[in-house]
Amino acid sequence: MTKEKVIKGLLSFGLTRDEAEAYFFLLRAGACRAGDLARKLGINRMKAYRILKALGERGAVEAIVGRPVRFVAVPVEKVINQLIEGEKLKILGMEKNRKEIIQYWRDIQSTVEAMEEPRFRILQGRKQIYEFLLQMFKRAKAKIDIMTTRNDLQRLSYYGIDDKLKSLDQLDKRILTQINHHKPETLENYFDFAEARHVALPASIRFVIVDDTEVLSTFAMDDSMSMSTQKDTGLWTNARNYVQAMKTFFDSLWGVAIDAREVLNAVKAGKAPEEMRVIGTREEYNETFRNMVESSDEEVIIMTLKQLEGIPLAITDLQAASNRGARIKLLTRVQLDSFSNINQLSKCAQVRHNARAPDLQLLIVDRREVLINITHPKILGYSTWSNLKPQIQTMIQVFEGNWIDGVPAQKVLQKLATKHKLTEGLKLAKKYLQESGWIVDVPGQITSEMGTKSLFSLVAKHREQPIGPLVLDLLVEEDALGTLAKLNAKAMDVKPALQILASTKPFYKEESMLPDLYGIKVIYSMNPKELATKIANEANRILGEINLR
Repeated sequence: MTKEKVIKGLLSFGLTRDEAEAYFFLLRAGACRAGDLARKLGINRMKAYRILKALGERGAVEAIVGRPVRFVAVPVEKVINQLIEGEKLKILGMEKNRKEIIQYWRDIQSTVEAMEEPRFRILQGRKQIYEFLLQMFKRAKAKIDIMTTRNDLQRLSYYGIDDKLKSLDQLDKRILTQINHHKPETLENYFDFAEARHVALPASIRFVIVDDTEVLSTFAMDDSMSMSTQKDTGLWTNARNYVQAMKTFFDSLWGVAIDAREVLNAVKAGKAPEEMRVIGTREEYNETFRNMVESSDEEVIIMTLKQLEGIPLAITDLQAASNRGARIKLLTRVQLDSFSNINQLSKCAQVRHNARAPDLQLLIVDRREVLINITHPKILGYSTWSNLKPQIQTMIQVFEGNWIDGVPAQKVLQKLATKHKLTEGLKLAKKYLQESGWIVDVPGQITSEMGTKSLFSLVAKHREQPIGPLVLDLLVEEDALGTLAKLNAKAMDVKPALQILASTKPFYKEESMLPDLYGIKVIYSMNPKELATKIANEANRILGEINLR
């Protein structure tokens, strides 16, 4: 078989023309350097490396470690089998995607065909709304969801709508309402024919969803017992998006609501029911937060990833809780400008840092009540208060999991202070080096001949002298050995003229031999200006040595 036939055969397995030519050359030539391949194919060295990398990813070429690195072709039988298996996997994936896309399109088509132009209707006055509700219930085929006030349920009974609901015994009926101490027994009639749960309503609202296809909503109404008031406005629609949004809202509240019978029995017995309450305003949230901390006796748990100033109380309030004997735990994102506050809080609280914790503000007091504020860049926020035991236990687990993953705040502050000093030193070093003819990047990246990209805290190349680059990293953590090894590994491919590790303190005695072993110069100083001067001096020393050669 001629060379061209072999090349065409390889093309049929998915190789590009350049890849096929390179593989054929390696098959015949055996192990060789990237430069040899570049000369044979008449291409530059960088393109040769890219072709070799692509062949390596296909399993057609292997690298032989050495100086220089050489490349050898994998036996053709093995390569062909691998390429065939790869194509088989692609076909299987395409088959799977084909089925999913066809089914997805069928679903879209069925949805489009079923859609009709959404309708809206404004209903004014209580009697008109109640008459329309009766019509909705007559159309119901499977389910009815109602969320409304206790007074509204009582008025529905006066109008006879409860009898209509009771007669629909083949339908699923769910009722969400708020039970309080005022005539709670008036709701018991609904328990005979509907599943009812208690939830704290944020306002006098009502919405009714029938079969997940139509909804009547009222977000502000006269909640008096008047049956003729006109201060009751309803919006009815069958618009899919609106109905779905209301259904999602109802289901989310239903999931955390409590069985109405339990709450009713607790109210009759004079006990405070377990419940979840939506916090409507920032002022209400701040007041609830402060009242909870002031009522603490045993424990205050706070999690916030914002600055400490985002907590709606002063440090003195936490100190007062601590003086009462309450244990205080604070999980936050520690930053350098938090130094003063963290030092103050550390006298009365355990403070830990965890930047990967959920983006929410959480307060748990005495493991009896919880306040949650969920923030998001695209929404205003969502706050709830609850004394529900399952929710409290869940939030305690969330906190404790992130607390365990956190680190003491003081340790983080020390690291930040060290990094700040080193960073200031690098800024000055950049200035000094530029004055001596160096081109400096802070941080800097170098791409090796193999195409590997390595990032350093500082990279400097001299404008005039043909020498390798100066590369520098910072020792912020305590792991000196690990940092040295990483710096050396990154520098292997870039052949620097000088490797520097900058630190704010000297190595321990047993570590002092490591830099020489790796060929790394260690520079340390607590003073940024002194650190920068030492870095510039080392760079110019290397430059002077090269000029003397």
